[in-house]
Amino acid sequence: MTKLTDTLVLILKAERQARALRRRYGEKAEQRLELYQARGGRPERDYGALVARALEAEPARPSPQAGPGMVAGVVGLTALALMLVPSSPALAKVAPAVSQGAQACLPMLAGETAKEVAKTHGVVRRDGVWQVEAGGEAVEIAPPGAANPNVCALYISHAPDEAEAIFASIDGWATAPDLGLARVRDREPAAGADRQTSVWAGEALGRSLDVVLSKDTSSGEVEPQSMLVITAR
Repeated sequence: MTKLTDTLVLILKAERQARALRRRYGEKAEQRLELYQARGGRPERDYGALVARALEAEPARPSPQAGPGMVAGVVGLTALALMLVPSSPALAKVAPAVSQGAQACLPMLAGETAKEVAKTHGVVRRDGVWQVEAGGEAVEIAPPGAANPNVCALYISHAPDEAEAIFASIDGWATAPDLGLARVRDREPAAGADRQTSVWAGEALGRSLDVVLSKDTSSGEVEPQSMLVITAR
């Protein structure tokens, strides 16, 4: 289970990075990725290979002008974030939006669309991206789709001192009586990666649920990034 959950998180991050590259660089996205891989070592080449495969499924489009409002993509390696996507100001007090986003994933995993869930869970679509808004903050949500019908994910930018609050909000949500999931990994370092992973699992709402919270721990000038992945089987 440990290797599977870590691999899933990495694949989803690569898919999101591919979308961010294609939106910003259009037909030149592959060139930017090749430049990153050429400057790095084995980890960069391996991660770049995942992004390259995801790019193949992303249609090329004209490259927009990058402005100060460009939001940095969630990536598995700080070097990729620094080279390809400029960092944005860290978001503070984001924990309520994270727990609300986790709750919004449940009806979508049960078959409701993001548009249907938007009426009751603070889900909105801005600039072609679904977001969950709460307490004046927002996190990006990736609803279940054709490629991953049983997976719902949140991409979270946050200030360094928000990491524990995010963990506490998800721990409280996952272990509350409504779900009653068990914590099976508690902020464990991921093997071979600058990442810390927590996992909750159990039977809830008539299905088997796995909840994975992954936080990048690599050093650098980019804000911390966390990712929440909820899988229902």
